[in-house]
This record gives sequence, structure tokens and C-alpha cells, in this order.
Amino acid sequence: MPKIQLIKAEIDLPIVMIGNRTDLDYDREVTKEEAKEYAQQSNVVFIETSAKLGINVKHAFQLLIQEL
Repeated sequence: MPKIQLIKAEIDLPIVMIGNRTDLDYDREVTKEEAKEYAQQSNVVFIETSAKLGINVKHAFQLLIQEL
């Protein structure tokens, strides 16, 4: 079981998994598909952002508020 699931099982916490620095797509260690699959298996929300370019930053916070 992924570690994130163990934490959620102990405490019912809303979790938003954020992949940052999407502007550096060429330098990825985890594909977007792998991250989405992990988030789905862990029953958490996933979003990718780029703070540098301002992509999805506000939306990430909105998702967290929705989860609360």
C-alpha cells in the first residue's frame, strides 16, 4: 500500500498532490501519467503547476479548499 494511503487511513485528511515545475517538462523523473495513476490509487486529487509561469497555482489552492 502506498505510504500516502497509510496516512489517509489513520487520519481522514484531504490531500492534494501537486506536481510543480511543469515548465521543466524535459527534466521529468515521473511522467504525468505515473503521477495521475499514483494519485488515483491513493485516492487523492492531483494537479500539475508551474509557479514560474503561474500555471494552475491558484487552481491548486482552490482544489484544496474544495477538499476541505
